[in-house]
Amino acid sequence: MTTDFDQQGKVLLLMKKRKQHYVWKKYLTAWATDGKVNCSRNGKIFATNLVNVAVARDFYKVFDLTKEEIEFIHLFALNGCPSQYRQRHVDKIRSINDMFRLLEWGKESKQMNDQDIKSLEEGIHNLEEEFHCQIEAKGSRLIEAILGKDLSFWDEKDACLDFALYISAQFLRTERMQAGILDSVKTSLVPDFGRVWPTIRQIQISNFAWNIFDLRDSMRIRLLETGGSGYLITGDQPVLNTYAIGLEKGELTTEIEIYYPLSPSLAILLSAKPENKIQESVMLSREQVDQYNTMIVDQSKSQIYALSAGCLRPYTALR
Repeated sequence: MTTDFDQQGKVLLLMKKRKQHYVWKKYLTAWATDGKVNCSRNGKIFATNLVNVAVARDFYKVFDLTKEEIEFIHLFALNGCPSQYRQRHVDKIRSINDMFRLLEWGKESKQMNDQDIKSLEEGIHNLEEEFHCQIEAKGSRLIEAILGKDLSFWDEKDACLDFALYISAQFLRTERMQAGILDSVKTSLVPDFGRVWPTIRQIQISNFAWNIFDLRDSMRIRLLETGGSGYLITGDQPVLNTYAIGLEKGELTTEIEIYYPLSPSLAILLSAKPENKIQESVMLSREQVDQYNTMIVDQSKSQIYALSAGCLRPYTALR
């Protein structure tokens, strides 16, 4: 049995991350003042620290999968995975299984001390959290480039793929996305789809990213600026596929157009529409700002965020 620990074969001591954000906390700082963001939830508007929003306890919990669950993941997700990612996911599933078996062996044999067992448990618990941290680290410089209105990275293969992974992760990692998937997927092949979804989510992030990357020659990023026409809001589902807006429950679309607000005054639209190739930046009218904000409200699960309470009031009644 092989595992990836430190050079001495010891499990690294980590802190178990219990409060896990499903919207990147650093992303939300664009709407925050002194570490607090205005939030609308359940019809109430309040200012709160960023650590308190878009967060759930043990949201990225990793499960010890059964043989049947692993076979289901291969059938449901891996068979449609791009070849360049498939083996990586297979190896990761095997590695996680090895970690659980090592933990089981350590507890039963008494060959691991309490500290090593605790460290291994924490390492397993934090696995998907660390997966998102790695994506955020690569995406961060690209988001900074966009905020500086530099879109040249889109024509660089590696940077484009990093951005596709970043945007795909922000789209699929959320509570709303998880709730929708668990509500819509019914199968007798596994007793509890919620146990396999965390693994499938990572595979789907790769799949969706590759779809975007594969369309890079036809898709372009368009900057949407507000100027003096109001402020953009964001929510607990910050990345939207505009083609999915208004679809009935269970209805799917194969078309992609990504809207993602980056600050109260700037958003991006990733689209294959001809006008995106013609015009790299556009000033939104007040009506267009309201239209995009309404999309954010429509696709949010329970929370929307803005620079001020006043920016939220027109939309709170829509929830």
